[in-house]
Amino acid sequence: MADSKERLDAMKNYCDKAIMVERELNFWNGLINQANQKLSQYRNEQLRLKKVMSEAQTQLASLGFMSQQKIGEKQAEIQKYKRKCRKSAIVFFVIVLVAAIITGIAGIGSMVSGQIPQSGQGIFLIFSMFLAILYGLFIPLIICIVIYVLNKSRQRNLMREISQNALNNEERRKKAILQDRFEKAEKESSQIGLSQQVLVRQQRELIQMGKEVGMIREQFYARGEIPKGYQNLEAMISFFYYLDNKIVNEIDGADGMYARYHLDCQHREHMAELRGIRHAIEEHERHEQIRHQELMRTIQVYGTAISAQLGRMGNDLSDIRDIHQKWADKYL
Repeated sequence: MADSKERLDAMKNYCDKAIMVERELNFWNGLINQANQKLSQYRNEQLRLKKVMSEAQTQLASLGFMSQQKIGEKQAEIQKYKRKCRKSAIVFFVIVLVAAIITGIAGIGSMVSGQIPQSGQGIFLIFSMFLAILYGLFIPLIICIVIYVLNKSRQRNLMREISQNALNNEERRKKAILQDRFEKAEKESSQIGLSQQVLVRQQRELIQMGKEVGMIREQFYARGEIPKGYQNLEAMISFFYYLDNKIVNEIDGADGMYARYHLDCQHREHMAELRGIRHAIEEHERHEQIRHQELMRTIQVYGTAISAQLGRMGNDLSDIRDIHQKWADKYL
């Protein structure tokens, strides 16, 4: 039994409004999905830029380039070793000077008292006394010399490292390229980070808007009579199309818009199944063609091999006949 025109028009208007609500929700959901995809792209780009920066830093380190901070630290160590060398040298000369003063005082006193003659022999005795005093101070003197030599060696090694840090032209060119690559990646990463922050704020606003539209959609359907399973854009468009073009003249029933929608859905599923079957048949035919081509190629290869074998066998038989004929001519 057909429904009244007023009920059909009311349902058509309801479906028209439902289409607007569904499209509004799809619009905001689409924007949210685009924002999510863009954020994913930003994250992937950030990872790529971090990789570029890491590789540039590794290659810069492989060039042996020493940072200014490192050079400053090494120069400070050089100054420390210089001070140690200076102190050890001062201690060494103080010890020698003290030994000389003691020797001079003792020698002069001995000369005055007449114990040592004032001659070349006396001077030799004073010098021998000086050497004896130095021998008594042998250990402190050796310690001073060892400290001086070790610190001088460390100082030279550090100076050599700093001097080797001066890059040649090729290394300078590589260093400039790597530093430029690193700086560009760092700048681009910073810009992406700012864009990402802006997009995150916009995404929050879009999600909030989507929730509000979703609540409006739920309130809209709560006032109507459309069952839960049909509350989607595809069903609403189908219902509006049926009612607007008078394809159905009732809502419920065997010939109503719900039944027609189910029939169309089954038809679409049937067509999808047919497309799937057709695709499977085409795939099967394609595989059969490939198998046929492989079989023909194999037969051709074996045919060539067999022909070659038969040719060799023919030559062998010809040789056997020649040998047999020679034997017959000789003995028969």
